[in-house]
Amino acid sequence: MLSSLKKSSDKPSATTVPAWHPNFRNFERLPDTKVVRTSFFINGLSVFIALSLAIYAGYKEYDLKTLRADTESAMNEIKANKPASDQAVALFKNFQEQERNVLELQAFLTTSKVVVSDLIMQFGVTLPESVSLGGIDFRSTGVQLRGSIDGASDEASGQAVAYVEILRKDLVFNKLFGDVTLTNIVRDAGSGRMRFLIDLKFSVPAKKPTGDKK
Repeated sequence: MLSSLKKSSDKPSATTVPAWHPNFRNFERLPDTKVVRTSFFINGLSVFIALSLAIYAGYKEYDLKTLRADTESAMNEIKANKPASDQAVALFKNFQEQERNVLELQAFLTTSKVVVSDLIMQFGVTLPESVSLGGIDFRSTGVQLRGSIDGASDEASGQAVAYVEILRKDLVFNKLFGDVTLTNIVRDAGSGRMRFLIDLKFSVPAKKPTGDKK
């Protein structure tokens, strides 16, 4: 009875096979269905690298330009200050030279017991009436006299030579100075007087005073 109730469709069917058909699609020609393509990342990275290099190069160029401007400004300042600096250096060297001369002269006068005021007075005593002294320069090696004489060239030159002989024969100067020389004599165009220069060199070289050794 039960067997008669079964339908013919309840019989086990034969093994089913999935439907199949040939795949004729050309994947190379099919459109790209990706939301974000790989080429976008590659292009974006390239642009980022290019922009980074451009910014870096611009910054370096600006830094180099600023450095050149600062260097040029410093060089201009150095050039502007160079004359004053050279003058200051020359004045300092001259000061050192004069200071050394004064110290050496002071040491010599101290050791030789010479009083400068007495020496100046002696120059006044030996000075002829026709000769005028314009300056007495004390140096480490001696004394330099600067003065002038009225008259014609020959007459003035003769008086200058005679004055040199007076200085050489003076007893005070003879002990102090080993050499008295008329260094220069020339006519001054402004005053018309003959100007002379006489160098008196100390007999003993100037030495610094030394203390007593025990």
